[in-house]
Amino acid sequence: MRNIDRIYHRLLESQVSTLIEIVTIARDVIGRKVSSEHVRKAYIEPLIDSGRAERVRRGLYIIGVPSSQGLRFPTAQGLRAETPDKMLIGSKVSEEGFLGFHSALEVHGASQTMGWRIVYVCVLRSRRFQGFSFRGVEFRPVGVRETREGVVQEKHHGQTIRVTSPERTFVDCLDRPALGGGWEEIMKSISELRLRDPDLLLQTTLSRQKQMLIRKVGFVLETLGRESPFLTGVGEETLEELERHVKGPPQYLFKNRALRERLGSVELNGQWRLFVPREFWAQFVRGV
Repeated sequence: MRNIDRIYHRLLESQVSTLIEIVTIARDVIGRKVSSEHVRKAYIEPLIDSGRAERVRRGLYIIGVPSSQGLRFPTAQGLRAETPDKMLIGSKVSEEGFLGFHSALEVHGASQTMGWRIVYVCVLRSRRFQGFSFRGVEFRPVGVRETREGVVQEKHHGQTIRVTSPERTFVDCLDRPALGGGWEEIMKSISELRLRDPDLLLQTTLSRQKQMLIRKVGFVLETLGRESPFLTGVGEETLEELERHVKGPPQYLFKNRALRERLGSVELNGQWRLFVPREFWAQFVRGV
């Protein structure tokens, strides 16, 4: 078997590979050190020309089985004529990045909306990349300050990817609701997250040092805790500790006045010092 075929069969196992990963495999197959430029010209370009690979963006490639319908990708059920799983692509966009927000909800099986066409790749703000689209899916960078706490490795379509833990996903989505799909999507999705580490949930919330976030996490846990069978791992001790950190005057859950007017009258939740819509449950939680 030729070296290019050996390299191809190795790459086919992962479906998505970076240039660095391809160079590493090529060196292992060839048995000597070769430059990335040599690998690109001698192996990657011929694989693309033969229809066995496709460039996603600079330094990132998908590798599949060529057919009359285009590249096909191995699955447990056989071959399918479509792009590799979007999360596999997103997981390789940045070496230090990880999937978060709505993408993490999807990976954890909690998302209420199927076919989401945005993948959120979290990176340090200094490492933000240019967002791009590939086959109808947008890969969007999200600048974050913390890239280790609450980031776990999960198996996804046979590959290992980095993604925020259920606990960090819960906090992140409440911290930046727009990236979780908006309040209705968030409330219905995070109620499906299996929270196993209340200490991590508490630590992640308090470390942000945001009064509004502390109140939102406490309020949502209190609101959903009686209804969702998945949040039972978070006990009264967690709620009490969060409540101890609530300081200052009451605040509106929704800062946008136009949104508040659309949602109707509000009432004060004294425990969390939040003005929330009287119809909050009906608006955002119904059906959970």
